[in-house]
Amino acid sequence: MKPLLYRLLLGGVLLITTAPAIAQNDTSAVAGMLICPVEKMPELWIAGKAVSIVAAVQQNLVYPLAAKRARAEGRVFISFTVTATGSVKNARVVRGFRPDCDAAALRAVRQLPRFKPVQQAGKPIASGLTMPVRFSLNASGN
Repeated sequence: MKPLLYRLLLGGVLLITTAPAIAQNDTSAVAGMLICPVEKMPELWIAGKAVSIVAAVQQNLVYPLAAKRARAEGRVFISFTVTATGSVKNARVVRGFRPDCDAAALRAVRQLPRFKPVQQAGKPIASGLTMPVRFSLNASGN
């Protein structure tokens, strides 16, 4: 499970998991994780526009001063749940880079506005997302 998950994450892909499943034929279990197709992915809307989840997190991200001084660059992988009401819950570091950057990535994810949640059979359901948060001095303009 870990090698597959890391290959997906390292490719810059958001991994989405949902529950409950509607039909057993539409799901597959991977090491205790339920993955099923969804009708509509979670979306972020800011000021009436759909925005990229990754871009929204990067915009909220505050590069830690000690990491800047050390010229540290890398990625932190964060896993979180988007509830049926669209709020972010249970954010945690799946793979860290350095403690100050891990904390900054968690803060950025927790600051995300309310999502339009995943839809399954026309009803909103909770879903899990895992995403990379990149710390790059050049990309952040720092």
